[in-house]
Amino acid sequence: MVTVPEQKLIPGSVNVPPADLPKIFESRSGPVSPKQAAEVGQTFVAHFSAKLIAGEYDGLCKFFLPDNCYYRDMLVTSPDVRSLHGFEKIQQYLSAGRTIQSLEIDGMKSAPALEPLNPGLSVNCITVFLTGETDIAYFRGLAKLVQDVDDEGRWKIYFINTLVTMWKGLLKEHVGPNRPFGGELTAKDPEPEPSQLTASDAAVLIVGAGHCGLNTAARLAALGVKALLVDRLPRVGDVWRNRYDTLSTHDPVHSNHMAYLNFPPTWPLYATKDDMGSWLDAYVQIMGLEVLTNTTIKRPIWHPSKKQWSVTISRTQDGVVIEQAIHPRHIIQSTGFAGGPNVPDIQGLTKFRGPLIHSAAFRNAKGSKGKKVVIVGACNSAQDAARDYLLNGADVTIIQRSSTSITTRDIVTPILARSYNEGNIDEFDYLRNMVPLPVLKTFSIQANKILAPLLKPVEEDYRSAGFQLNDGPDGAGILFLALQSNGGYHIYEGNHKYYREGRMKVQQGKQIAEITEASVVLEDGTTIEADEIVMATGYKSRESVMRSVFGDDVANKVHGFGGLNSDGEWMTEWRQSGCPGFWVTIGNMAMSRFWSRILALQIQALEGGLYEIW
Repeated sequence: MVTVPEQKLIPGSVNVPPADLPKIFESRSGPVSPKQAAEVGQTFVAHFSAKLIAGEYDGLCKFFLPDNCYYRDMLVTSPDVRSLHGFEKIQQYLSAGRTIQSLEIDGMKSAPALEPLNPGLSVNCITVFLTGETDIAYFRGLAKLVQDVDDEGRWKIYFINTLVTMWKGLLKEHVGPNRPFGGELTAKDPEPEPSQLTASDAAVLIVGAGHCGLNTAARLAALGVKALLVDRLPRVGDVWRNRYDTLSTHDPVHSNHMAYLNFPPTWPLYATKDDMGSWLDAYVQIMGLEVLTNTTIKRPIWHPSKKQWSVTISRTQDGVVIEQAIHPRHIIQSTGFAGGPNVPDIQGLTKFRGPLIHSAAFRNAKGSKGKKVVIVGACNSAQDAARDYLLNGADVTIIQRSSTSITTRDIVTPILARSYNEGNIDEFDYLRNMVPLPVLKTFSIQANKILAPLLKPVEEDYRSAGFQLNDGPDGAGILFLALQSNGGYHIYEGNHKYYREGRMKVQQGKQIAEITEASVVLEDGTTIEADEIVMATGYKSRESVMRSVFGDDVANKVHGFGGLNSDGEWMTEWRQSGCPGFWVTIGNMAMSRFWSRILALQIQALEGGLYEIW
């Protein structure tokens, strides 16, 4: 596939450059045995930790690849999530941060072992699992050691990660052996209804009860931090129920579990929208979360001296509007990856005499037999709607205005199934997220090259109809389109055969000049007759939601509105946003399951007085 030189980045986001892979060292002594790998790892950690604990940061240079090394730190050295590239930056960061008091090989994990740096790569590394502590936290870590070709093959760090697992002196996460006892022996006063919450009840207000908001609330509850969720829709899960009838999850069940609660083994590989709506609703009950539905908020105000918000929640119940002032210390925006429907300002838009809707309002194609339907857009919702119209007997034309990156369920499912293997979800989440994003981008580029032959037949069918395809930023595929652009991709579910057979038509690379009463006119003069038009043209930015719901004062302070920064980290989401007391969540179910814990740990530390950041 040809890379199209267009990077449709979220405004302010950076196209993270892919990391250089380490050079391959040709050893004269033959391959490294398991025993040798374990000894190398143990010796390396002993010497590295001695320098680190002593604060001899200048002496750490011999443990890192000089220029091609990375450190991804999750709350250990600083109260933030940071990625550093190059020893000089790593050294400065460590010397300015919190002192690491201990660091050793994690005896609960597998011993240091030789393995490919990433599946399919010829570069080998020794993987070392770590454990350690600072004065306020216990943490885990992982280092990937490679041989330095410029230093006689000495083993050095290519990348290393550290992640806080528990704060000292604060409540341990209520999981496993730390679970609540339950089974109260004496009667208790009933818990108040969420609508009876007082100003002091909730430390955290979460706006939005989708999977990100629910995962975050569950993580906070497990750490002893009380949160209240509010959602504008009538029921939890309506964000799924209200979408088009044929919608199902695009990721398979293996990666979609919620925090602390896996789907049952009988759950379908790809759940329907209604299944997902019901599951989120049930999750609230099972996890004991407090949610107010049919509820909106009025513009919150931050009080620096009190370090809390003033916000009015407005709930409609039985036709009556109930308002209540609350004063949380934290507000979390969990309103989704984007704003409301984006409909381009096209000449004649209001002249069209047939149905013209945004894909957000599309439900099904019933009754469309024999009609001419034009769909503007070519990504997931456009492709799903096109298939539904075609199978209901409509004549379908898709207008693809730029290019699209595609993958298939046949490729995604086996990869995720093997990775998660219905096993330790939290462990694989860690292994997937500890990789610095520039390195992950390189891994993604290499993986896409390996998978390209599998995708080729589908690509050829799309191209035969006129589609223009791309392989994502720098060839990294749909993952980095999601991280940097929030769209521009399609997870194929069978449409290729309709393009190959000529049953769905495509107009590529042309903008719409005008919409008439019964047609769509393209900029080159092509006229497409239309009885119905679906605008699958994406959504407004998160900035629009932030400004309308939380106000300009909040929006003007945050670091950005999605995407990645120059370090290769989240711009604003899941970490300090730039606005005091304000946090933002984003991502699919797998992302939110992992990162919700990172966010909850940050809030727990602030609530527990371990540090101050505003």
